[in-house]
Amino acid sequence: MVLLDRSKDIFEEASTLMPRGVNTAPRFFKPHPIYSQRAKGAHIWDVDGNDYIDHHLGHSAVILGHQFPKVIDAINRALEVGLSTGVESRLPLDLAKKMHQIIPCAENVSLATSGTEAVTLALHVSRACSKKKKIIKMEGHFHGRHDDMLVSCFAAGGSATKPIPHVDSAGVVAEERRRNVLVVPFNDTEALEKVVKAHKKEVAALIMEPVAFNNGCVLPKEGYLASVREITEDNDVILIFDEIISGFRVRPGGMGEYYNVKPDLATFGKPMANGYSISALVGRKDLFQVLAPGGSAYFGGTFNANQVSVAAAIACLDELSSGTVQEHLSKLTRRLVDGFSRIASKLHIRMTLPALGGQFAFYFTDREVTNFREAKRAGGGEDFFRLQHNLLERGFYFHRSPTYHNGISFSHTEEDIDHLLQALESSLKETMR
Repeated sequence: MVLLDRSKDIFEEASTLMPRGVNTAPRFFKPHPIYSQRAKGAHIWDVDGNDYIDHHLGHSAVILGHQFPKVIDAINRALEVGLSTGVESRLPLDLAKKMHQIIPCAENVSLATSGTEAVTLALHVSRACSKKKKIIKMEGHFHGRHDDMLVSCFAAGGSATKPIPHVDSAGVVAEERRRNVLVVPFNDTEALEKVVKAHKKEVAALIMEPVAFNNGCVLPKEGYLASVREITEDNDVILIFDEIISGFRVRPGGMGEYYNVKPDLATFGKPMANGYSISALVGRKDLFQVLAPGGSAYFGGTFNANQVSVAAAIACLDELSSGTVQEHLSKLTRRLVDGFSRIASKLHIRMTLPALGGQFAFYFTDREVTNFREAKRAGGGEDFFRLQHNLLERGFYFHRSPTYHNGISFSHTEEDIDHLLQALESSLKETMR
């Protein structure tokens, strides 16, 4: 049994000063979260000394592995010249040039510090350029802690074919969101086209995850993203790909490059700097002309383009731009998927493990999952939580949500995947008995 006495002590003390002892809601789980001591490569150690193979990976931000040497070296060099001076340096230009080179839609680049900020900027740019207010989003897709985007992320409203906005957080002005945010099901071209045509004079943009990793791992149907591109172009709607999670994992240029669909704007973040705080909005140059200075849409941030995060991003993208990391992730992903399929068949259980670019999910169904509602139904309920607990006891750290994304990093090895498969087989036997 994994002992967590010190984590429990920290939790009890932290809970007196921080809500549920954490600084972001997804890190909490019952009876209490685990508190880390250090991390390196594909491993994380908690304050009780337990060693886990890490498949949480900093909410999927750590694509290369913890304490990746080239990133750490770049950070140390950046620290020698200061963190945030309030004056621009050469480094952000070098990063922007690199993103322009590897991302097909990146005609211009603006740097921020979080995914939420990049998405907020994308919405401001879209509304300022189009002079329209409404935003279309996909049901179940998560785009950060922005008032307009805390809609239909975690719960559904209306019917499956005609969803209505469900405001997910207290403190958000629900009436305004219901007026200005339209919700459509993922992978349903007909439903999207109906909503776009009905509101084309009011809709500024459509924002979506090209692969819905915030629902676990829901892939777009063949031709779906191309149809979305065609519908938005035909109806003068700006298309935003939220690649905060998906970016760089399969191709250096993101899922836009992988699926050969070019959005007008795209947001990048998590794996961009291997866990350091940075994000970016990229896209059409003409759209960026609306930004201040010189334009009407304000854009600012004290910690935007700080030296450490930019240096980390440059070093990380140097690794990601060759395609070697993506090849490794794809190889390990195939090994995991094939191994899991054999286990499910051997144990006669109805489960699937959809995966792409090192991101994967457990679904308690043998049917293809194509949207948010299907992902929720396939979450497994108590079976999922028992599986996660059993894996934790065997030294594997996963996120404790049935529809959250799990990951593989460049530092994971074939032996790590084989060990995970062994743990999955024994954990599932225990879970499903």
